[in-house]
Amino acid sequence: MIKPLCTLLFAIPHAVTAAISVAEIPAQQTYLCPNGEVIGTSLKGSRERRRVTASISVSERQVGFGDLPGWREAASPESLLQVIRSNCEAHDLPDGWKGVCDQAPRLEADNIHRYIEDTFTPFRLVADAEEKGLFTAYYASYVNVRQTRNAEYKYPIYRVSDRARSLSRRDIGNGALEDDDVLFWSDSAFDVDVLHIQGSGVGRLPDGAKVNISYAGKNRENYVSLGKVLRECGDLAPDNISLPSIRTWVSQATPDEYQRLINNNQSYVFFSASEYTGESPKGALAVPLTPMRSLAVDTRYIALGTMMYVAVPQPLGPAIERVFIAQDKGGAISGGIRADIFAGEGEAAELFAGRMAHRGRAWVLKPK
Repeated sequence: MIKPLCTLLFAIPHAVTAAISVAEIPAQQTYLCPNGEVIGTSLKGSRERRRVTASISVSERQVGFGDLPGWREAASPESLLQVIRSNCEAHDLPDGWKGVCDQAPRLEADNIHRYIEDTFTPFRLVADAEEKGLFTAYYASYVNVRQTRNAEYKYPIYRVSDRARSLSRRDIGNGALEDDDVLFWSDSAFDVDVLHIQGSGVGRLPDGAKVNISYAGKNRENYVSLGKVLRECGDLAPDNISLPSIRTWVSQATPDEYQRLINNNQSYVFFSASEYTGESPKGALAVPLTPMRSLAVDTRYIALGTMMYVAVPQPLGPAIERVFIAQDKGGAISGGIRADIFAGEGEAAELFAGRMAHRGRAWVLKPK
């Protein structure tokens, strides 16, 4: 499972939350600012947000492919064919996909958009009379790691265990876990926290080798957006909350200031390691994610495996107008038209994901 970074870094965790009633999690009433000031807040954590969006009414209206912005100029057919074939590796897909998957081995990239026109019907999504929703992005982050601790590599990335799941971030920071619970040590506390937000990433070892670091579980605590804390505390302007701006803030903060900030978010993620093959991490559908073709969605409204069409502005170029497939979910991806775009691995993906937060339109494409 990979988990959601959006342009409001620390706004969207992609690790799937445990099955806990939101009634068990009290709403947070205050934040502790980096300078030590306590302020009141009306902002909601991930589970409060999930409760607020539980009663959204989503309707569908059948349209034609000519109604999809940019459909006639559709590009990158190879990645579209790839995500369709990847989707067919899943065991539980929406109605009609069996026939699609039977044909998938014989499909060719050159005619894949024509095949979709012949095989699927588009439906425009409207959520509570709203035709647009928020689209953000996440990626497989890089983090420098080694297996033994030293003066530089001193920030732990922990394995999952039953005991670990019962602990808060504060418990863990106070030494509740042992060194034997550490999967890797990193040279950057901030990169470890970014890994927590993304849910999965790529560890870079001192000898240049890489290792997959995958989401393995999380504790029972509510997730609080650190980007929003910095905004509420006045450390960052509302129009300047992005991964680069937060990195800059962290680079100038004292250890105590950073610790006060991070302790507002008591959610904590645990990981496992596997051989690096260059393949993208798997999402909640248990198939490898395809960069710029896989979405994380709110599965209360969009079933995993659903083909979608998205039209949304983006920060680095022309508007995104293309086919995606819902193959992942995230603890704070909440809403009827709400999705996180998987951007891929590394610096280029981080550049896109660190700035992406725009409102756009969505359609579901259903097999006929």
